Amino acid sequence: MKLSATLFAAKAVCTSVSAFTVPIGNAVQRSALQQPSSSHSQPSSSTTTALQMSQEEMDLITMDANERMDKTMSNLAENLATVRTGRANPNMLDRVEADYYGAMTPINQMATISVPSSQQLQIAPFDKSSLTDIEKAIIYSGLGFTPSNDGNVIRINIPALTEDRRKELLKQCKSIGEEAKVAIRNIRRDGVDSIKKMEKAGDLGKDQALDGQDELQKLTDKHVKMVDDAVAKKEKEVTTLNSEQPYHSRASKEVESMGAPSFDPISDAISGAIMAATSVPQLIAYAETVGYAGYLGLSTAGAPLLAWGVATGSPWINSGVTSLTAVMAKTDLGGEAYVAEYGEDAYVELVAAYSLYVGVASIVMGLIGFGKLAQKAPMAVKTGFKWGCELGVLSSALPNGLYAFGSTLKKNVETSVFGDIVKSVTGVVPGATGVSGVCNILYAVTNPQSWDIVAALLFLSCTLVVMKGKVYLPKSFPPGSEVVLATAAATVFSVFYGYEGGVVGEIPTADSNAGLSLGPIKIPIELMDIKGLLNVPIAERCFGGSIINLFITAAIFSAINFLSIVGIASGFESDNNVPWSAPRELIAQGVSNIAAGAVGSAPVSGSMSRSLVSRMTGATSKLACIITALLWIYMMPYMSVMSSTPKAALSAVIVSAVVTNVVVPTKLLALKGTDFIVGVGTAATTAITSPTLGFGAGMVLYILINIVAGNDSKKKVA
Repeated sequence: MKLSATLFAAKAVCTSVSAFTVPIGNAVQRSALQQPSSSHSQPSSSTTTALQMSQEEMDLITMDANERMDKTMSNLAENLATVRTGRANPNMLDRVEADYYGAMTPINQMATISVPSSQQLQIAPFDKSSLTDIEKAIIYSGLGFTPSNDGNVIRINIPALTEDRRKELLKQCKSIGEEAKVAIRNIRRDGVDSIKKMEKAGDLGKDQALDGQDELQKLTDKHVKMVDDAVAKKEKEVTTLNSEQPYHSRASKEVESMGAPSFDPISDAISGAIMAATSVPQLIAYAETVGYAGYLGLSTAGAPLLAWGVATGSPWINSGVTSLTAVMAKTDLGGEAYVAEYGEDAYVELVAAYSLYVGVASIVMGLIGFGKLAQKAPMAVKTGFKWGCELGVLSSALPNGLYAFGSTLKKNVETSVFGDIVKSVTGVVPGATGVSGVCNILYAVTNPQSWDIVAALLFLSCTLVVMKGKVYLPKSFPPGSEVVLATAAATVFSVFYGYEGGVVGEIPTADSNAGLSLGPIKIPIELMDIKGLLNVPIAERCFGGSIINLFITAAIFSAINFLSIVGIASGFESDNNVPWSAPRELIAQGVSNIAAGAVGSAPVSGSMSRSLVSRMTGATSKLACIITALLWIYMMPYMSVMSSTPKAALSAVIVSAVVTNVVVPTKLLALKGTDFIVGVGTAATTAITSPTLGFGAGMVLYILINIVAGNDSKKKVA
């Protein structure tokens, strides 16, 4: 990159005698030597030395810029190496660190990572005792890999990329490339600024400064081209299935690199048992969210999951009452008001009847092909809807978390300024039932002096354990152990210290003569009177006497909850190449909801947390969730141990699942342009009104904004 010594000397002579030369007058020829007068044939020694020193400083600036640009290229290579291509590459694990004797260490320093085939990585630890730590580090890395540990080495099958995933990765490659280009141009700017300062100080001539800037531009152009070449190479890797077959579309035949795991009944039994034990606190907590006794969450959970296990085609997806289905059911049916007017038993029948309608709606929609349509719901609407529902979950959990009894918060709000806000808003917009929940949160947060000290301490400590506890537990503990430990500790506290706040309460013993008989096998499930459920006046009491409104609401409920299954199944398809059928899973949701109604459960849907735990704990087929269901059913007589569990601890289980995203809505804030408007509008409407109305309003807003945007585009073209 440096100029030759001859040219340096020539420029020095040219500069020293420039006052006595005849200008050539052509800018292109400004670097040529000019004839000096006879009385000044040689420059002084001091002038030549000074100019050479200035040139050396400029050369240092150029060298520094070159080194910094080369370093940027190295960073670019590292960043591109972490982008998945559908083919195995040891660099995929470069940023994964594992706990090695108390220090977080990159696993590529703990093991040899090899590529036995184009679709598989093999990790051979130097220290075999670190196998489990490395395996867990890979699972929790967020890369979506499911490692297989045979006791000697860890193998990772790299799933083939779907069309949507490839598009995302191509955008990621372009973004990484643009960041590198910006860094290179910033380096050029720094160099140009330094040269201009030297010129202004008189240390460089104008011609030297221009030449230096030209050199920096050449360096910039060279490195920008290198960035483009590196990104193009990576994009080719992303869009290629293997070295011979480019990827064109989803219709292309993908490599079956992973697929569903091989059936292993022992692994399924272990995974099913872990799921059964770690999910018990959730079952009770979500029943409380629905608005009826917590023990019903235990006694009614087995049948819907059993039906789901028979109907689903996924080896990992688990179904059950979730925070979303609980909040939606309570909102659609006016839970608190209904219990106050008709009693809890009548409310249980109402919820069970609603589950039947949701189940029938799901099956009908699955048969007519709605499952595929649900996959096309706009991301902005889904993101805003999810945040609004999570805020609703938070508002339903706080009363029993911060107060000894949930009714205390309601009474406090009614007599405060927030109560006036609720009355004003609902007076203008009768459908704004969610505004009371928002005001509950605002009152609780702004009036900590009203909290019950013991309940609040239990709630906050259990929330902390559930959210942070897994970091401090032994690596051998299964996922979800922190939930079990938190609720167990709270229960022990309640029993031995006489906790006087709200608890789960007495759990009735199941009737030994009740249940289903399958030959010699007796399944102790108490069934509701199905004819009686069909006669429950649900339309009259909750939907303005309109059976049409009931069916429409049930259909919307089914569609919204199916989005959870779509998200879970699509994730497994992307990460593990496990195919799935949208119509089948929607019908499975329907079958599971009919079973839920038959035993008195709230509507059910796919549970993201339980599904991920099922995959993580080694389930190989739907037998795992069937085993979980049977354990819940047959272990019910022994669940009375949960009678003294404080509701504050159960509220902590719920809050820990949603509070982070509610407080810092990263995905919502990441939306851009009109998507941001749609997302925020959907979130606000869902939070203030109800999930059903919120989702519908979000879809309408999305359509209207796109119509307006389309018209604007046409005007610009015209």
